Amino acid sequence: MTESPKEESKKQHDKANKKDNRNEEPEIQAASVTDISNEPPEVIKESDQERDEAPESSDPKDDLPSYEELNLEIVDLKDQLLRTVAESENVRRRTGREKADSLKYAITNFARSVLSVADNLSRALESVTSEAR
Repeated sequence: MTESPKEESKKQHDKANKKDNRNEEPEIQAASVTDISNEPPEVIKESDQERDEAPESSDPKDDLPSYEELNLEIVDLKDQLLRTVAESENVRRRTGREKADSLKYAITNFARSVLSVADNLSRALESVTSEAR
Protein backbone atom coordinates (compact mmCIF):
# COMPACT_ATOMS: atom_id res chain seq x y z
CA MET A 1 0.00 0.00 0.00
CA THR A 2 1.61 3.28 -1.05
CA GLU A 3 0.99 6.46 0.85
CA SER A 4 0.28 9.79 -0.67
CA PRO A 5 2.94 12.50 -0.34
CA LYS A 6 0.67 14.35 2.12
CA GLU A 7 0.51 11.36 4.47
CA GLU A 8 4.27 10.80 4.27
CA SER A 9 5.03 14.43 5.14
CA LYS A 10 2.56 14.28 8.02
CA LYS A 11 4.27 11.19 9.44
CA GLN A 12 7.69 12.83 9.15
CA HIS A 13 6.35 15.94 10.87
CA ASP A 14 4.91 13.82 13.73
CA LYS A 15 8.24 11.99 14.15
CA ALA A 16 10.12 15.29 14.33
CA ASN A 17 7.71 16.61 16.99
CA LYS A 18 8.17 13.46 19.07
CA LYS A 19 11.96 13.85 18.94
CA ASP A 20 11.66 17.50 20.01
CA ASN A 21 9.40 16.51 22.93
CA ARG A 22 11.89 13.89 24.07
CA ASN A 23 14.70 16.42 24.03
CA GLU A 24 12.70 18.90 26.14
CA GLU A 25 11.80 16.42 28.90
CA PRO A 26 15.33 16.00 30.37
CA GLU A 27 15.67 19.77 30.73
CA ILE A 28 12.40 19.97 32.65
CA GLN A 29 13.37 17.08 34.91
CA ALA A 30 16.81 18.55 35.58
CA ALA A 31 15.28 21.88 36.56
CA SER A 32 12.87 20.24 39.01
CA VAL A 33 15.70 18.25 40.63
CA THR A 34 17.76 21.37 41.25
CA ASP A 35 14.75 23.20 42.67
CA ILE A 36 14.12 20.45 45.23
CA SER A 37 17.75 20.25 46.30
CA ASN A 38 17.70 23.96 47.24
CA GLU A 39 14.66 23.55 49.53
CA PRO A 40 14.86 22.66 53.24
CA PRO A 41 14.26 18.97 54.23
CA GLU A 42 10.79 19.70 55.72
CA VAL A 43 9.53 21.03 52.39
CA ILE A 44 10.91 17.98 50.59
CA LYS A 45 9.11 15.65 53.03
CA GLU A 46 5.85 17.54 52.55
CA SER A 47 6.12 17.36 48.78
CA ASP A 48 6.82 13.61 49.02
CA GLN A 49 3.72 13.17 51.17
CA GLU A 50 1.61 15.16 48.74
CA ARG A 51 2.90 13.05 45.88
CA ASP A 52 2.11 9.85 47.79
CA GLU A 53 -1.37 11.07 48.72
CA ALA A 54 -2.20 12.34 45.24
CA PRO A 55 -4.46 9.91 43.41
CA GLU A 56 -2.74 8.23 40.55
CA SER A 57 -4.35 8.87 37.22
CA SER A 58 -5.84 5.63 36.07
CA ASP A 59 -7.02 4.73 32.65
CA PRO A 60 -10.79 4.03 32.63
CA LYS A 61 -10.07 1.01 30.49
CA ASP A 62 -8.05 -0.50 33.36
CA ASP A 63 -11.13 -0.41 35.59
CA LEU A 64 -13.18 -2.43 33.11
CA PRO A 65 -13.17 -6.23 33.43
CA SER A 66 -11.34 -8.16 30.77
CA TYR A 67 -12.98 -10.15 27.99
CA GLU A 68 -12.09 -13.45 29.68
CA GLU A 69 -13.56 -12.30 33.01
CA LEU A 70 -16.78 -11.29 31.30
CA ASN A 71 -16.99 -14.63 29.48
CA LEU A 72 -16.43 -16.51 32.75
CA GLU A 73 -19.18 -14.47 34.39
CA ILE A 74 -21.54 -15.20 31.47
CA VAL A 75 -20.81 -18.93 31.72
CA ASP A 76 -21.37 -18.83 35.48
CA LEU A 77 -24.67 -16.96 35.14
CA LYS A 78 -25.89 -19.32 32.41
CA ASP A 79 -25.04 -22.27 34.66
CA GLN A 80 -26.94 -20.70 37.57
CA LEU A 81 -29.94 -20.05 35.32
CA LEU A 82 -29.92 -23.61 33.99
CA ARG A 83 -29.72 -25.06 37.49
CA THR A 84 -32.53 -22.81 38.73
CA VAL A 85 -34.81 -23.78 35.85
CA ALA A 86 -34.02 -27.47 36.40
CA GLU A 87 -34.72 -27.14 40.13
CA SER A 88 -38.10 -25.46 39.52
CA GLU A 89 -39.01 -28.19 37.00
CA ASN A 90 -38.06 -30.87 39.56
CA VAL A 91 -40.18 -29.18 42.24
CA ARG A 92 -43.16 -29.03 39.86
CA ARG A 93 -42.86 -32.74 39.03
CA ARG A 94 -42.33 -33.73 42.66
CA THR A 95 -45.42 -31.84 43.86
CA GLY A 96 -47.52 -33.41 41.09
CA ARG A 97 -46.31 -36.88 42.09
CA GLU A 98 -46.93 -36.18 45.80
CA LYS A 99 -50.45 -34.95 45.02
CA ALA A 100 -51.24 -38.11 43.04
CA ASP A 101 -49.76 -40.29 45.81
CA SER A 102 -51.71 -38.49 48.53
CA LEU A 103 -54.99 -39.01 46.65
CA LYS A 104 -54.16 -42.66 46.09
CA TYR A 105 -53.19 -43.33 49.70
CA ALA A 106 -56.01 -41.22 51.11
CA ILE A 107 -58.47 -43.64 49.49
CA THR A 108 -56.45 -46.56 50.89
CA ASN A 109 -56.71 -45.21 54.44
CA PHE A 110 -60.44 -44.61 54.00
CA ALA A 111 -60.93 -48.16 52.67
CA ARG A 112 -58.97 -49.60 55.62
CA SER A 113 -61.21 -47.72 58.06
CA VAL A 114 -64.37 -48.91 56.29
CA LEU A 115 -63.13 -52.53 56.26
CA SER A 116 -62.53 -52.56 59.99
CA VAL A 117 -66.07 -51.26 60.57
CA ALA A 118 -67.47 -53.84 58.12
CA ASP A 119 -65.59 -56.65 59.88
CA ASN A 120 -66.98 -55.55 63.25
CA LEU A 121 -70.52 -55.44 61.84
CA SER A 122 -70.23 -58.91 60.31
CA ARG A 123 -68.94 -60.37 63.61
CA ALA A 124 -71.75 -58.68 65.48
CA LEU A 125 -74.30 -60.16 63.09
CA GLU A 126 -72.80 -63.65 63.51
CA SER A 127 -73.02 -63.42 67.26
CA VAL A 128 -76.69 -62.57 67.16
CA THR A 129 -78.91 -65.62 67.14
CA SER A 130 -81.13 -66.22 64.21
CA GLU A 131 -84.24 -65.72 66.38
CA ALA A 132 -83.12 -62.15 67.31
CA ARG A 133 -82.69 -61.17 63.75
